[in-house]
Amino acid sequence: MSCQCEDNLRTKEQLGYSVFSMMRYTFGVLGFSITVNTQVDKFSVSYVDVRVEEFLKKFSRDIRRLTEKTLSVTKQSLVQLKHTTDYELKEEVERNWREIISREYMFHRLFLEAAAIEKIKLSDIKSWVEDHFATGNRSKFRKVSIQIMGHKSTNASTPSSNAKKHYELTYLDANQPIGDTVENNADFVQDINTFKGDLPYINIPKINLGQC
Repeated sequence: MSCQCEDNLRTKEQLGYSVFSMMRYTFGVLGFSITVNTQVDKFSVSYVDVRVEEFLKKFSRDIRRLTEKTLSVTKQSLVQLKHTTDYELKEEVERNWREIISREYMFHRLFLEAAAIEKIKLSDIKSWVEDHFATGNRSKFRKVSIQIMGHKSTNASTPSSNAKKHYELTYLDANQPIGDTVENNADFVQDINTFKGDLPYINIPKINLGQC
């Protein structure tokens, strides 16, 4: 997805200079994100969101046409990447330190990931996209779109560099249309804390070395 994302949204559509996709592993939950940093006076955030959705539709179509040969080449490249030796001691230290901080202690994680990649079948990928994309059956589809709009400060005075900075969120909704896209108020998060409080709690198992 990474190369296609940059080629479509950055090179072809010119949505922004900084465009990228990445896998996310957050407290035991896997996901992926697409980030587009665009000029506030060039494209609206609603337009960018629509273009990202169109890219995901195209990507899901490409996955449906994916061949065994292409998958085999991709798997081989990923396995080689997982087995790449660290160039600096810093890389190894940071990777192992993340395992300690997370209390998961999977110091051989890269080898486990490489072994898992080798076992992936074409049907597994197509089934995953079908479950997790809006274009499929949506049985496991989850999405949150974080849109941050830049604007000029309404404060005429410029605070000194030593002054304590205070940041405050200003929430927007469908009553304040941005661009030409018609949006639904029910899709907007009006209170971050309430939104997080309503989410299901996922218990992440940790290893207690004192019990080993």
